[in-house]
Amino acid sequence: QYDKAIANYDKAIDLNPNNYQAYNNRGAAYSWKNQHDKAMEDFDKAIELNPKNAQAYNNRGSAYARKDQYDKAIENYNAAIELNPKYDEAYNNRAFVYATKKYDKAIEDYTKAIEYNPQYAMAYIGRGDVYTNKRQYDRAIEDYNKAIELNSQFDRAYNGRGYAYACMKQYDKAIEDFNKATDLNPRHEAAFNGRGIAYRNKKEYARAIEDHNKAIELNLRYTGAYRNRGIAYAENKQYDKAIEDFNKAIELNPGFELAYNGRGLAYKSKKEFDRAIQDFNKAIEISVKYVPAYYNRGLAYADKKQYDKAIEDYNRAIELDPQYASAYRGRGSAYRNKKNYNKAVADYDRAIELNPSALVYNGRGFTFLEWGKYTAAEKDIRKALELDPNHLPAITSLSELYSVTNKTSDACIWLKQAIDKGYAKWDYIKNYKTFDNILNSPCYIEIMSGK
Repeated sequence: QYDKAIANYDKAIDLNPNNYQAYNNRGAAYSWKNQHDKAMEDFDKAIELNPKNAQAYNNRGSAYARKDQYDKAIENYNAAIELNPKYDEAYNNRAFVYATKKYDKAIEDYTKAIEYNPQYAMAYIGRGDVYTNKRQYDRAIEDYNKAIELNSQFDRAYNGRGYAYACMKQYDKAIEDFNKATDLNPRHEAAFNGRGIAYRNKKEYARAIEDHNKAIELNLRYTGAYRNRGIAYAENKQYDKAIEDFNKAIELNPGFELAYNGRGLAYKSKKEFDRAIQDFNKAIEISVKYVPAYYNRGLAYADKKQYDKAIEDYNRAIELDPQYASAYRGRGSAYRNKKNYNKAVADYDRAIELNPSALVYNGRGFTFLEWGKYTAAEKDIRKALELDPNHLPAITSLSELYSVTNKTSDACIWLKQAIDKGYAKWDYIKNYKTFDNILNSPCYIEIMSGK
């Protein structure tokens, strides 16, 4: 198709070497073939022949954008808009470049494009994507809805809305949208990848991996799909397979900090803490403001019982993102291990304000337990179980609390429940001080027989 178009524009140029529109159109055809240098030559010539050709500046901007030369891309979009202040496509394209870093500027440009062309579905999708990146999911969904209203066959709109729903943890709705996107476009690799993420969060790992496989089949260089499949393998405790996928993502993109972070977590799960820390270091070297890498390195240092180093990393994560609840929880745990209970509880308090999860309530409850504040401990641990009746750490903590307070029968009941639900940290149960009071009880001996 594009080769035929190029041949026709060649003839037009042969007939009239000053035909700037033929150069512009041939350049567009080269762009679609990813022959960006040839496209650039044609756009240059079109502008030379007609310096007031806004379309050629817009197209040259897009060619620069595809070559990741974003400053030059914006210069060209600026020129196109200066020549035609109502050029909706130029606003849309400039917004796409701004969306890599400058979200508010991107939204301004997408809004301008929509103002000049209220039927511009692609601009609604672009703005929706930016709202998703800004975690303004309701506004994102409004934009995707509008795009679908304008064009119900637009797979990208369903894909974008699917990602927004996934970020809101509405995984079934996300899957519905990804299904629609893949029905409309069976080669939509991002939709398969997104559906894989949704299935992973539903802990349906086989289906998640199947979707990531499909995304990779469609695009063998899809680094995000390798990373996400790696996460699915890791969550399914297939750590070596996870590491293989993170290796592949890094091979394809040596600057992919998320892949180093993922591989670091896999090594951490294998208790290879030094290798994990090396990967978190690399992620931070690539992106010094990448909060999860500081948090995860803090966890690795804590696993090595290097609590001061862990606290330094949690501090940095909180400095970069004061709303990062996990960092407060991690720092609270580190302070608890240093027996600085006041600071530990203060951090858990903040974590609960930001994200009142079972994990955080149990963490604060266990801090109260170690601090000897048993009433407060039981209240928090019970709250954790109210939020998640199957939360194994909380079930175990309740057993420990009853052991410490000499309620042997209750301690054994909750310990058995934890083990029946899959708790298997035998060394901890046998050796941690909180179980000392029930070690010689008949019910403990019966529960732990053969363990």
